[in-house]
Amino acid sequence: MPLAGARILLAEDNPLNQLVAQQILERMGMTVTVVVNGAEALARLEESTPPPFDAVLMDLHMPVLDGLETTRRIRARLDWSDLPVIGMTAAAMAEDRARCLAAGMLDHLAKPVMPERLLDILLKWVPRPIRASDRLPADHEAPDGPGEAPAASGLPPAAAASPMPATPLPVPEFNIDALRKRVMGNEALVWRLLERFVELEKGSSALLSDLLAGGRREELQRKAHSLRGACALLELSSVVRACEQVEAAVSQSAPLEDATQRLMAHLEGAVAVVREVLESRRTG
Repeated sequence: MPLAGARILLAEDNPLNQLVAQQILERMGMTVTVVVNGAEALARLEESTPPPFDAVLMDLHMPVLDGLETTRRIRARLDWSDLPVIGMTAAAMAEDRARCLAAGMLDHLAKPVMPERLLDILLKWVPRPIRASDRLPADHEAPDGPGEAPAASGLPPAAAASPMPATPLPVPEFNIDALRKRVMGNEALVWRLLERFVELEKGSSALLSDLLAGGRREELQRKAHSLRGACALLELSSVVRACEQVEAAVSQSAPLEDATQRLMAHLEGAVAVVREVLESRRTG
């Protein structure tokens, strides 16, 4: 594994994205330290000189201190000037990449994170020898079966786990095969993600209702943005689109009631069905 032993600081506040990125990085042989905001990232970097990390994966949208301001503060320090900082955002748009570069980041990674793209970017910026044979082939795809590793990828095999149910998940636009590929065939991680999704979001519809009733538009936008990242990771496309509609309504100062009600309905349906599938797995 070409990056075995590399030390990565992951600054990400979404628990599902944390879990997936950490699993991918650790399966590549790297050591990962997770923080949930920019202030924590700066504190970890202060622990020793030179910085105790080979690269930083920096989410743009975090509480307390966001990724852009955190990167500006990193670049203001001469002793951190060579530290690779790579931006991560759920919106893969040209303006996001421009903002990352303007703040001092070296590159931009769209979320949900794809293992091939993550490895390619880290090989580009982590300061160690790189061989052409270390890169994943352009047509690489993760396996469909459990417990298998992608061929010639430099990644170790996924741990064996319980098989997926024989029937597809009855959630509109829930692409379980795409989710499986996203986590490189790691069936155990698929189930962990679904369980964590239900745990985290079972009360989110009520929260959205409260935010709407209270006219707390910025908080509603932040919650929709966080939900969008989690649901994009899980391939819940209909919930993702509903989140985008709420975010757009806030940005355009448009009425929010219809968009928020749609988001609540899609989210409640997704949580209910995922909970049902998890229960059927336990009892079946």
